Amino acid sequence: MAPGVSKLANKDLYDFHILITPDNISEIFQNKAIALCEDRQDAVAIIDPPIGLIVENVINCHNGSGFGRSTALTSNYALHIVLGEKFMKIQMAKQNILG
Repeated sequence: MAPGVSKLANKDLYDFHILITPDNISEIFQNKAIALCEDRQDAVAIIDPPIGLIVENVINCHNGSGFGRSTALTSNYALHIVLGEKFMKIQMAKQNILG
């Protein structure tokens, strides 16, 4: 685990429930932040996509199709914040919810 992130594994020393990694598009760092939260079992990681992407490219990044990621982010614990009707339709289409 990355040196800075590994220190946060100690629940007795670090009391937090949300870990945000703004502007850090390193897939290795993002995966370590997610693993830390999964190991702690009391926190959630919010992974920030690269700045300036259009909605479809953010979805591609999430799915591991470039833009800093080569593997998809798991959606086991995903909370999607929907910003507007267009985003919702794209999200639903990507998840095969719309016909």
